[in-house]
Amino acid sequence: KWGDLPLPQYLAAAFSVYGVAVLAYVNLSGAVVDDRGRGVLKRLRGTPLPRWAYLAGKLCSSLLLGLLTVALIFSIGAVFFGVRVGVGAMAMTAVVFVVIIVTAAALGLLLASLVRSTQTAIALALGTLLPLSMISDIFVNAPELPSTLSTIGWTFPLRHMSWIAVQTSSGAALDAAWFQHLGVIMLWLVLAVLLAWRLFRWEPRP
Repeated sequence: KWGDLPLPQYLAAAFSVYGVAVLAYVNLSGAVVDDRGRGVLKRLRGTPLPRWAYLAGKLCSSLLLGLLTVALIFSIGAVFFGVRVGVGAMAMTAVVFVVIIVTAAALGLLLASLVRSTQTAIALALGTLLPLSMISDIFVNAPELPSTLSTIGWTFPLRHMSWIAVQTSSGAALDAAWFQHLGVIMLWLVLAVLLAWRLFRWEPRP
């Protein structure tokens, strides 16, 4: 068991969060920086394609692949490890993961706005995601960590994503704590969108 939940039930949600973070944060930031470095974004500006359509396409791709990843992880968990998600919790879990994926994608675009090379984008994305995963209830039981590391984990959105994904998929009540964690995720989403909107460039920085 992990807390009050069977370990597979917990890990299905936690690993799903990590999987969609890799897709929407690491892969997306690297792909956008690569497109910009190869001049794809510059050429798109000279076509009738609206600028928002490129970003919307990247977001929709992350959403589709992310939700498929979540469905695959929970399906494997259900078949081989007894993971169960109630009918009522299933729809809410999907909504939660849409919010998580959109937030991770916004953070990926923000990272892509700050770096020039694909290698740098991927290195920074993994360099932030992996350490945070260790203190965000994904690979390590965070309550057993030192208080300083636990505080750092709660400062960033990944631990809130893991918490809300686990609670929602296990059928827990949508209480005040649930909405508080959702509020933190939404705050990070708004900040990432605003900063990415301000800093994003369609051509490499000089």
